[in-house]
Amino acid sequence: MDSPDGREWVSPRKFLARHKGVIGRNALYDLIRQNRIECLRLSDRKFLVPSDALDRMYESEMAVSA
Repeated sequence: MDSPDGREWVSPRKFLARHKGVIGRNALYDLIRQNRIECLRLSDRKFLVPSDALDRMYESEMAVSA
């Protein structure tokens, strides 16, 4: 699912498949709970994450630490 700003939003399963070996399932859900990775909540149990979420998270944390 693409948004008007050109970002691709994917299911957590697809996100994890694309980032295999980089981040685990529990870590992804922890980052979402901590609001360090944004998500679109579609219902209580369904949500989407942007495919570039890790890049954006690292960029924002680097900007804060600089």
